[in-house]
Amino acid sequence: MSEVNDISVSAVLEPSAEPARPVRIRNARIDDYAQIAAVQTRNGLGAKNEQQWRHLWVDNPICIQRPDIAIGWVAETSAGEIVGYMGNIPSGFTFGGDEMVSGATFAMVIDPAHSAYAGFLGKRFICQKNIDIQLVTSANPNSARLVAPLYGRRVPAGDWEHSVYWITNYRGFTASAFAMKKGPHLAAFPAALAMAAKDKSLGSGFRKSALNLTLTLCSEFDSRFDAFWQELKLAYPHRLLGHRTREVLQWHFEFALKQGRVWILTTGNGSRITAYAIFYRHDNPRIGLKRVRLIDFQTADGNVGVLAPMLEWAYERCRSENIHMLEAYGFRPDKEEVIESMGPHRRQLPSWFYYYNSRNKEIVARLQDPEVWDPCHFDGDSSL
Repeated sequence: MSEVNDISVSAVLEPSAEPARPVRIRNARIDDYAQIAAVQTRNGLGAKNEQQWRHLWVDNPICIQRPDIAIGWVAETSAGEIVGYMGNIPSGFTFGGDEMVSGATFAMVIDPAHSAYAGFLGKRFICQKNIDIQLVTSANPNSARLVAPLYGRRVPAGDWEHSVYWITNYRGFTASAFAMKKGPHLAAFPAALAMAAKDKSLGSGFRKSALNLTLTLCSEFDSRFDAFWQELKLAYPHRLLGHRTREVLQWHFEFALKQGRVWILTTGNGSRITAYAIFYRHDNPRIGLKRVRLIDFQTADGNVGVLAPMLEWAYERCRSENIHMLEAYGFRPDKEEVIESMGPHRRQLPSWFYYYNSRNKEIVARLQDPEVWDPCHFDGDSSL
């Protein structure tokens, strides 16, 4: 039940021999929004509203600090019509005591008649000189065929080609599965009964945690998250960690919080956070799937076992709100081990989702070590 959410490249894969008319590639501007939204819409991609789109860069803490970083690039005809676009989401990282900046691809799209220029958009992204790391965090079957030859570097930690999930509403889950396969809707109910019975007979499905833990649901990112971020950096100085200050977290989840699509779960001692999990509503309206995904989990004291009761809390809330599935995948091995202990289902995804590269050979060499990675759906544009 995957969705295409990052790139429209049907024509890129089979480019025309000659461009339809002269096109130039230039840096995107905030006031390009209307034309960028138009090219996305006519190529079957959903477009954010202008306020949400502007927020990605105007309020982005890295963009405020580094106005020299491009917000993306457009392909523009001599008549001034935008016929292609690739966004660039800058983010801050800390790595071995060094502060770094990444750029992540966002919502690439190009009109089929101008597909010959798609590679030039990609080249602008790859050739950025003022970022340290290039990320592609939401590839799909089409874009992976384009990205893999350009990057050739899968993130070496986490399984980014299998969905790991628990069914929290069998009837809704099977109905969405039949909708995806365009099967008869009436068959969904007996299929749900059969799936639930099979899971019960095999002892499959969610396994509850034996760990008793006090959990707190937060409505916002408060000052405790700044203190937690400082502890996290000290605890894992050799990991590549995306910035998780209160300011960054608030920017990242600004609209999702307003829309009630984020659950922030914490545990700790008094006013101190020792671990948190962020769950994100990630539905697929096309097939009627209601889904919650674990976006991020961090613990400052190394106790990854606290993830288990957090997943149990989310599982029960999904059931109570008639959400169809809870999903959690792509994490480093110690976190994946906890996830696997909870009895999830697993299915093959249509492609590998997460790639990286850098113009700096020293950084590339360091990033080949799986131990330095702590990847998740918080990175790049996966949950924006």
